Amino acid sequence: MDPNPIRSPNPYEPPREPVPDPRSFGTEREAGPRERGGCLTAFLVLMMIANPLVGLMYLVTGDTIKRTLHAPDWAIPVLTIASLVNFACAVGIWKWKKWGVFGAVAMAAIGLVVNFTIGIQPMQAIFGLVGPAILIALVSKLWKKFD
Repeated sequence: MDPNPIRSPNPYEPPREPVPDPRSFGTEREAGPRERGGCLTAFLVLMMIANPLVGLMYLVTGDTIKRTLHAPDWAIPVLTIASLVNFACAVGIWKWKKWGVFGAVAMAAIGLVVNFTIGIQPMQAIFGLVGPAILIALVSKLWKKFD
């Protein structure tokens, strides 16, 4: 009897784990269904309704706001653009894009600086950071699902 019998090759080969590309470290998205939940959905819908309305309000009543607050000429266009960019960021977040979250937080920071510059009371200006704080709290648990 032959001590090394010839065996037929096994046609089954177990699936191999893909080797991650080292350049993509930290960019993997968590597998599974993406469910944003009721609170984040409601918040994003509110952002997508309120921001265009605020931008329209700045366009329509910008002169009155400038006179009332003694704001510089550049403040109203900047706030108008920021509200429209915020709308785009909300759409980005709806589509699971990280840039939407970063953009919304950046627009809040720009809004804070503009509000301080035009003389809004500090507590009112800081109150503008409540929205981004809520947004961060809502997306933090879902962050791995964002692209």
